[in-house]
Amino acid sequence: MKILAFAARQDEITWFNKYSKKFNLDVTLEQKPLSPETVFLAKGYDSVTFIGSCTVDEVVLKKLKSYGIDYIASRSTGYDNIDLNCAKELGIKVSNSSYSPYSVAEFTLMTAMMMLRNIPATLKNIEHKNFSLKNLIGREIRSQKVGVIGTGKIGKIVIKLFQSMGADVVAYDLYESDENIKYVSLEKLLSECDVITLHAPLTSENKYLINEKSISKMKDGVILINTARGELIKLSDLLEGLNNKKVLAAALDTFEGESEIVHKDCSLTGYNHEILKKLLDMKNVLITSHQAFYTEEAVSDMVESALSNLIEFNKTGDAQNNLIKI
Repeated sequence: MKILAFAARQDEITWFNKYSKKFNLDVTLEQKPLSPETVFLAKGYDSVTFIGSCTVDEVVLKKLKSYGIDYIASRSTGYDNIDLNCAKELGIKVSNSSYSPYSVAEFTLMTAMMMLRNIPATLKNIEHKNFSLKNLIGREIRSQKVGVIGTGKIGKIVIKLFQSMGADVVAYDLYESDENIKYVSLEKLLSECDVITLHAPLTSENKYLINEKSISKMKDGVILINTARGELIKLSDLLEGLNNKKVLAAALDTFEGESEIVHKDCSLTGYNHEILKKLLDMKNVLITSHQAFYTEEAVSDMVESALSNLIEFNKTGDAQNNLIKI
């Protein structure tokens, strides 16, 4: 099977080499992302794999279908970059990837601890040789009520990690999948929790789940964490919540409008995102570069999972991570 891997990063090469040999696959690595402008590169291949920052829209899918490609695999977990309805109409099967949920869960706990202990403000102070403790008093996790929105693989581990630190943890999910989790309504979670962390996939129904209205229902001094999908939070409303001190602090590993910024070096080119510029100037905000997933274990898992899914599609017409039942 000939596979073209779009948006192949340097850190993936070792794993592509390993699993290509293990599965006896012919994999070509392409640094360019899959998009309407680059899809022509897939001609002559049996299937393609790509990551969450690639554009897999109607134009791309129709081109892939015309090349005889009937199954494709994302190396990411999120799939809001893929037009699944179009793929289903064309008869193209699509999979996403499974990877170590501990990568994102541990990152979430780490950022929660940083925000509770005012580490972003501390680092900014120290950059200016200010070593005072003024306005830096923190809070301990064991004294916090933590709300987890989304209880998939990552959310479940996030709950266990916070519980292991002594926190009182509640959760909200449309599908209550674990009887050991203390589920509550979204309204109750928003109004009672000191820390709220997002672990839901992005859908048309939950876009801007965190907005002016939902923020107004939150406890004063709430800390918000997003390591899931940027568009779960309406960034202008979050900025207003920070300015009026309804939101004490925010840690955003992913944010609205990030596609032209994250995973890129903007130090020379700059970027056009005025709200992000304002957030970066704030001492109670931590911005990271959509890197919560980024561990050696997770990257290995992502490559292996994508290639395994393509093999399963080829052999059986189905795959463990199949997103579309046709």
